Amino acid sequence: MSLIPSIEFLDATKEFNRLLESLSPGPYSEEWFAQPQTEAWNALREGGWLLAGGAGSRDEELTNLLELAEVWGQHLIPLPFSATLCLMRWANSSDQPSVSPLTLAVPTAGGSAIAPFANIRGVEVVCDVELGLTLSAGKGTSPDIFAPSMPIAVVDRASIGPQEWLCTSIALFAAEAVGAARQCHNRALAYSFERSAYQQVIGSFQAIHHMAANMYRDLELAKSASLWAANAGDLEEALRAGTMAAELARSVAQKSIQVHGGIGFTWELGLHWYLRHVMAVESFFRHISLEHMREM
Repeated sequence: MSLIPSIEFLDATKEFNRLLESLSPGPYSEEWFAQPQTEAWNALREGGWLLAGGAGSRDEELTNLLELAEVWGQHLIPLPFSATLCLMRWANSSDQPSVSPLTLAVPTAGGSAIAPFANIRGVEVVCDVELGLTLSAGKGTSPDIFAPSMPIAVVDRASIGPQEWLCTSIALFAAEAVGAARQCHNRALAYSFERSAYQQVIGSFQAIHHMAANMYRDLELAKSASLWAANAGDLEEALRAGTMAAELARSVAQKSIQVHGGIGFTWELGLHWYLRHVMAVESFFRHISLEHMREM
């Protein structure tokens, strides 16, 4: 599998990042997360981003998709972009202008099914990937509002689709977690060279050096794990790699809060939104029942 996107596609991801920056607020808030994201979805659709990354071989396409998902994860927009990106490839949809936000549902050990974003109005839950059948939008119940950037709801049934699609979906959600962790890492490094103590920036302290090095190590391991999940040979391997990526991403987010000191724990700084998103991805993976998925 190709591990590095092409130069042309990396340039495209910079443009994608600029678009998302224009769609994201300054400080995040519960009120912003609760607002309809119609403008953001229209911008993605009209810009052609829902079909981006599809050129080249299968391995090149997977690498491009993961790069897009990682950039998406840095901005916490509460829409199922990664899931839609993946689902459209298996549905072979060329009618992009009419695409609604799509998400998938996975079975849990209790016999029910859960789906990210299913409680958001306008989001459609795909029940059969190859046939393109969807459930009605906004019918998920018992939403998990712990992470408003990735609310998880209980739905009636799990999505049916090929194993390769499920592995790719797991990898893209893992890449989102990596993106959220990368944003935390970047903010922690910037803060460590702005905050001073004892007449010197805290980034010069050995303890911060070690923490920053560990964060970077975990971040790169998490990205490698998401690539591993995308190229996994079976669901168990993909889920194991995806969970590993989410765990490492959580470690990075937690350390970034520690680098900020006391202010890192405040709601005003906003790092907790990224930590919540990463923990929601990890929880999503841990609730998936492999036994039930193999029967799909």
